[in-house]
Amino acid sequence: MAVEPLFAQTARQLGVFHSLIKKIARPNPGFSNSLSVAESRYIQSLHEPDELQNPDRLVGQFLPLLRRWYCIGLTPSQVALLRTTPFYYYLDARTRYYDKVFLDALANEAHVIINVGCGIDTRAYRFAPVLRQKGVQVLECDQPQAIQVKQGMAKRLGACGHVTYVALDLNDATWPDFELWLVTHTTAKVLVMMEGVSPYVNHETYRGFLHLSRAELVERQSCCL
Repeated sequence: MAVEPLFAQTARQLGVFHSLIKKIARPNPGFSNSLSVAESRYIQSLHEPDELQNPDRLVGQFLPLLRRWYCIGLTPSQVALLRTTPFYYYLDARTRYYDKVFLDALANEAHVIINVGCGIDTRAYRFAPVLRQKGVQVLECDQPQAIQVKQGMAKRLGACGHVTYVALDLNDATWPDFELWLVTHTTAKVLVMMEGVSPYVNHETYRGFLHLSRAELVERQSCCL
């Protein structure tokens, strides 16, 4: 029996434990959403035809092992049910769009990429060869517990010296660690990414964060999104 079908069979047998696995793996509501989105990207990378295949198969390395097997073991009817949700196809398009934004920034000589609300975004790792070649630094920011979990996950991939992790909660009124990092590191063109963040944060503090970022970065010919 091939290895992947064996994994798929095992995953289906473990299906009764799936809800328990989710509870264990989700440290807070925000990160819970990140895990669900990451799982969907992985499913798309495995079960869709080439033209609809999500390019982010690496995200599977950031999932708990049993959840990874669960994704591998989905039946065609289960995948068909996922396709009935409009967000499913939107997610694939969003991944491709922000991949292009990321790579366009590198082509335009951005030297720092700041990913706010990074969740389980994998671009800093999927595009690591070109980031290292160009000497680009990536700052990943998320809520304290979420960024701690993300940093632990990233260790599975080996050395990631081009990535720095800073705790940042957009529902707070101030962000001293983030401000300090900006002052001491950003002297070149910067891309600020915030993918799928605004629906989950307080709009007043979010506006304050945008004003802060603009004030700190506009003088540096930064690219801000």
